[in-house]
Amino acid sequence: MAALEARLRTRAQDSDAVVAARMAKSAEEMSHWSEYDYVVVNRDLAASVAEIAAIVTAERLRRTRQVGLADFVNHLRAR
Repeated sequence: MAALEARLRTRAQDSDAVVAARMAKSAEEMSHWSEYDYVVVNRDLAASVAEIAAIVTAERLRRTRQVGLADFVNHLRAR
């Protein structure tokens, strides 16, 4: 939390009230961590980017997102 606050303050774009509101919102969001499908802890930027890319790939490969998959599988099975 200290690192997040330091980053927000270093940017010097937001008032103290806005920083405080963002900190409160982040604490609220983190309290619901167990409700999320994925959790990425940004300890290392390159690793976090790779993890997020893996999540995007996994989501794109979900069976329900595969347009035409049923026809494709049925065609393979008919051979």
